[in-house]
Formats: sequence, structure tokens, C-alpha cells
Amino acid sequence: MPQGTHKSRSDDILHEIAQYQQIIDSLRAEIHEYKKTLGSISPQITQYQQVIASVKAEIAQYQSKITDITSQNTQYQQIIDSLRVEIYEYQSKPDTVISEQAQHENMDLPGDEIEYNNDSPQTLSHEDTQDEQTLQSLSLHIAKLKRNLESII
Repeated sequence: MPQGTHKSRSDDILHEIAQYQQIIDSLRAEIHEYKKTLGSISPQITQYQQVIASVKAEIAQYQSKITDITSQNTQYQQIIDSLRVEIYEYQSKPDTVISEQAQHENMDLPGDEIEYNNDSPQTLSHEDTQDEQTLQSLSLHIAKLKRNLESII
């Protein structure tokens, strides 16, 4: 092998090594830049993770509130249904009282009828007043429950 060829080959290898060294140095510099960039955004990443955790906790609270509201809505609906039944019973009560009064009047003697009729307006008036007060109270209570329900929804 001629010496010039050997030297040429040696120079080629040295040149190749120098190129590889430049590539390695360039890659090291690039890695250093990535590490520096990562170091600068690391606090932001931590901050974003905290914000995400906070938002998740807030969502869990709202989900809990929705569950509570749903439960309350069910309770309110049951109360409303119960009050509707009660109101129906109170509304049908005057019809029952009138029917009972008519039956009683048909059975009594004329003297008793006069006595009963004299007492009847006071008794009926008092019962009507109680019924009206009860209905009014229930109506107010239902209106309040409806407002509460609407404010929740």
C-alpha cells in the first residue's frame, strides 16, 4: 500500500471523526437547550396540574350538589303530591258535610229539623272557615315549595 494512500485514508478518517465530533457537540448543545426549556416550563406544568386538580375538585363538588338537589327535588315532589292529596280531601270534605246534612235532615222530625237548621249555619260556617283557612295555608305552603323548587332548578 502506498504511503499516500494510507495518509489519505487516515486524513479521511480524521475528517470523519471531526464531523462526528461536531454532530455530537451539536446534539449536546441541542439537548442542553431542551433541558433548559424543560426547566423553564416545568413550573408552568406544575401550575397547570394544580389548576386541573382544582377544577376536578370543583366538578366533584358540583356533581355532589346535583345529587343533593335531585334528592331534594324528589322530597319536594313527594311533599307536593302529599299536599295535593290532602287538598283534594279538604275540597271533597264540604261535599261530604252537605251530603251528611241532607241525610240527617231527611231523617229528623220537624221539630228537630228546626233546631238542627238553627245550629247548622254556625257549625257549617265554622267548619267552612276552618276549611278555607286550611286550604289557604296549604296553598301558601305549596306556592312556597314551588318557589323553592324553581330556585333550585
